[in-house]
Amino acid sequence: MRIIKLGSRALYLFILLVSASVNAQTNLAIGASVTGSTNIQPASLAIDGNTTTRWESAHGVDPSSLTVDLGSAKSLSSVQVVWEAANAANYLIMGSNDNVNWATLKIFTGGTFGARTDTSTISGTYRYVRMHGTARSSGNTWGYSIYEFRIFGATASSSVASSVTGNCNLGCVTTLNSNTMRATVTQGQVVDIHYKVNNGAQQNVAMTLSGGVWSYNIGNLPAGAVVSVSFTIINNGAGQDTPWQNYTLGTTPSSSSSSSVAPSSSSSSVVANGLVRIYEHCNYGGWVANFNTGSFNAASIVSAGGTDNGASSIRVAAGYKATLYPNNDYTGTPVVITGDNSCLVGLSFNDVMSSMVVSLNTSSSSSVSSSASSVSSSTASLGNIVPLYNSSTVLEGAIQFDRGDALVTRIADRGRDRHAKESQFQAYDHFLSFYWEHRTATIEIEDYVAKGGNKIRMNVVTQFRLNDTEAENRWFYRGVGTVAEFCDNEKMTVVND
Repeated sequence: MRIIKLGSRALYLFILLVSASVNAQTNLAIGASVTGSTNIQPASLAIDGNTTTRWESAHGVDPSSLTVDLGSAKSLSSVQVVWEAANAANYLIMGSNDNVNWATLKIFTGGTFGARTDTSTISGTYRYVRMHGTARSSGNTWGYSIYEFRIFGATASSSVASSVTGNCNLGCVTTLNSNTMRATVTQGQVVDIHYKVNNGAQQNVAMTLSGGVWSYNIGNLPAGAVVSVSFTIINNGAGQDTPWQNYTLGTTPSSSSSSSVAPSSSSSSVVANGLVRIYEHCNYGGWVANFNTGSFNAASIVSAGGTDNGASSIRVAAGYKATLYPNNDYTGTPVVITGDNSCLVGLSFNDVMSSMVVSLNTSSSSSVSSSASSVSSSTASLGNIVPLYNSSTVLEGAIQFDRGDALVTRIADRGRDRHAKESQFQAYDHFLSFYWEHRTATIEIEDYVAKGGNKIRMNVVTQFRLNDTEAENRWFYRGVGTVAEFCDNEKMTVVND
C-alpha cells in the first residue's frame, strides 16, 4: 500500500507541473477568430492546427496582414509563423488591445523564398495579434501564404488545468467555453486528432505539443454539439489508434474517468462509478480502479489505482464489454467480459491482465467468452456459390514485353487534378467526380530508344473524347516554378475517333 500511495503522489505532482506548463505555453490562436486583409484562401485555415491548409492573400499586394482576435487580453510569450513557399521577406508582428492602436512586438527582415518556419519571442498582454507583411520575398510573384500562425502564451488556469487532470495518456476532452472543446494527450512523439461534429465530415489534424502535452481546441461548436473523437498516438515509430468516443459540449468532467468528459452514450451515474471496475481480490475486494471506454495499457491501469498483473475480479456495466489482454501491448489470447465476474481464477486469468479495452457490447452473447468463442457465425444457407473466375478464364495480356523494335509498357489510370502534388491542397479528393469519365484512360508506351531507335511514343485511349486542342501530353515532371509544373506540354495527335 505504501508503494501505491507514493506512486499516486508522484503522478499528482507530475500533473500539476504539466498543467502549469500548459498554462505558460498554449497555442492561443486555436479556436480564436481571424481576418485577413485579403483572402484568396480563408484566413481561418491559418489557425486550424492543420499544416496542409493555408491562408493566401491577394497576389501582388503589399502590405498584407493576418489578424487574430484572442477574445480577451492574453499574456504572450512567442509566435510561430509556418510559411508556404510564397512568404514574406520583411514583416512585423504587432499587438493591440483595441484593434486600432498597434505596438510592434517583432521585426523580421531578410526572409528568402521557400517554405520555412519563423519562431519569435515576444512579450506583453494583448487581445489582437497581427502578422503585417511589408515586402514579399524575391521570386514570390504571388501573395502571402501561411500554413499556421501560432500564438503562444498564458490562458485561464482553471479551464486549462482541467483538461490535463486524471490520466490523459489515451486522450481527454473537456469543455473550454460555450463553443469550444479542448482535446489533450499526455504522451506520444507524434499525435493526431480525428473528430466529427454531430456526425459530420471527419477532420484530421496534427495536435500541438507544448510542455510535454499535446492539445487541440475544437472551436465554433453549436450548443449541445456531440463531438466524436479518436486519437492516433505514435511512439518510436509504432502507432496506436484509440477507440472512437462521443463527447457533448458542456458536459461536466468526471474525475474517475480516463477521459475528462463523459461519453454522451452513458448516464452520468454510471460514468461516475466507472463502466468497468477491476479489483485486487476475488469477490470485489482490495484496491479498485475505474474505467470508461478506451484502451488502457499497464501504465494506464496503474495510474487509475490498479497494478499490472494484479486484477482478480471485475464488474462491467450493462451494454459494455471489457477485453482483457495478458500483455501490455494488447496482444496475447484475450478474455472478453460482458458482466460481473467475482473471481478470474475460473478463467485462468487471475493476476494476468496487463492491458484492457473497454467498448460498447454490440452483441448479446454470454457474459464471459474467450477469443475463439467471440467469433460470430451464421447458420443460414449460402446457396450455390459459383466462382467468378477459374482455370479457363482468359487473362489480360502482358503489361510489359519486348516487341523487337520497342519495349512496350501498358497501364491504365485516372488522372488527378493538377494540385495533387501540392501539400497545401490536400483538404479534398484530387480524383474529382467527373474525372471518372473524363480522365480515365489506357496508356501504351512504346520505347524505341531501348532498342536502338530515337523516339518514345505514347498511345492514349480515353473513355471520354478529349478536345483536339487541349489533349496535352504532360508526361515529364519538372517542379521548378511550382510543385505542379510539368514539361513537354505538347498536344497529342488524334489517331482514331
